[in-house]
Amino acid sequence: MSDPTTGGRRPTRWFAGAVGLTSLVAAVLLTLAYRREFSPQILLACAIALICWVGLCRAIVGGARIVQILFWAFVGCWLGVAPIYQVWTGQLAWYDALSNYQTRSIVYAQVVLALTLLAYLAGSMLAAHRRRGGVTGRPVDMGRLHRAAGAVVLLGLLMLPVAAAASGGFAGLFVARSDRAEALSAQGVDVATGGGPTLGFVSLLPAVLAITGAYLALRSLVHLHGHRPFLHWPMSSVVLTLLGVALLMIYVNPLANSRFTSVAALCCCIIAVFRPKRPLAGTIVAAVAVAGFLFVYPLTYALRNSAAGSVTFDISDWGGQDFDGFQQVINTVLYVEQRGLEYGSTLLSGVLFAVPRSIWEGKETPASITIAEFRGYYFTNLSLPFPAELYLNCGLALTIVLMAGLGYVSERIDQGWLTGNLSVMSVIAPLVATQQLGLLRGPVGSLAPVIGSVVVVVLLALWWARRTPHVPLAPDETVTPRR
Repeated sequence: MSDPTTGGRRPTRWFAGAVGLTSLVAAVLLTLAYRREFSPQILLACAIALICWVGLCRAIVGGARIVQILFWAFVGCWLGVAPIYQVWTGQLAWYDALSNYQTRSIVYAQVVLALTLLAYLAGSMLAAHRRRGGVTGRPVDMGRLHRAAGAVVLLGLLMLPVAAAASGGFAGLFVARSDRAEALSAQGVDVATGGGPTLGFVSLLPAVLAITGAYLALRSLVHLHGHRPFLHWPMSSVVLTLLGVALLMIYVNPLANSRFTSVAALCCCIIAVFRPKRPLAGTIVAAVAVAGFLFVYPLTYALRNSAAGSVTFDISDWGGQDFDGFQQVINTVLYVEQRGLEYGSTLLSGVLFAVPRSIWEGKETPASITIAEFRGYYFTNLSLPFPAELYLNCGLALTIVLMAGLGYVSERIDQGWLTGNLSVMSVIAPLVATQQLGLLRGPVGSLAPVIGSVVVVVLLALWWARRTPHVPLAPDETVTPRR
């Protein structure tokens, strides 16, 4: 046995085996490519999938690095497996086709994507090499955090009549996003009529309070009382947590919200309850995530579109609108070639989402809309993978540096998660792991309001619940994985 925070011989052997298997597969692909049985696009698509496989294996061995597991599972499915099908068949979403692109543009986009993923992997490995052991982050008093969660849940309850009235009644909170938007617009609550701040108050704020309240209540409740029989748990804490979960089901239900927002909110609560940290638990999380992203995610389109037809999976879904990330990477490369970089304007507009357009007249629209309009798509509210948006704003060199930094930070958060100590890193790890999914899909301008607001509320709660330096750090749980 070995501690996941310090490494060990067996995790090293597992990782070496994964790298060896990957090298063997890569050698076979290179041989086939040399014999002209595979095109360069297929070869690079497989190489990207193999990079994701290596990253996923590394995230599992020695302990469940929850942030990196979900990163590699999502990226591997969305930008790894699906593009193999798209390159093989030439099928793309939005009535586009791979034959409409030059081979040079496709290959260059794949190289950009591969380099950014390698940079993320290198950054995480550097952070693991530089770790010094001990506590990662400021200690957290879970009793104070539970009281902070109670305050957040109370605010969410107070917002319920306001949110219901703005949606045309309580039932209006459970209709499709388009129908709810029409109901809000009928009352003058939309961005087009200058009601952006009001829209944020009646729609965004309740969702943020529900996500943070439910997660913090569950996380602190399980730590404080999870070692005792359920019947011995304090009734007030149980009621508080149930109210938080109920608000989550009301405000962040998948009918009236983005699928990524709803799934991320639900999954962070599940992780908070089960706290997967051992390699076996990490393997289960990875398997469920991969199956969900590849086979369940396309089916959820029926939740937002009543005319979607039968809810059945077909492999052609991997070339459909839910897997448009790869073609958006290519479109971004073409945009930069023809029109140049945005020099941070779209990223800054997303980060400063709270600034209304009435004050900032030059505020950019989400970058995916710009890219889709450039390509001439009839529907422009598309995804834009985070590496592509970085490339659009920063160029290749700085994108590689930023992705390496993201990998470094992810590893540091995962180290805090695996230590078993109640540090800030340990508390925020499940939330970061799940909220990053929306950011990875992009664009930043569309997802930043929810993710940014959640981050602000959580940081305020953690600041209030911080321990004084002289108080010893209480253990969350001791992790000694069995293999």
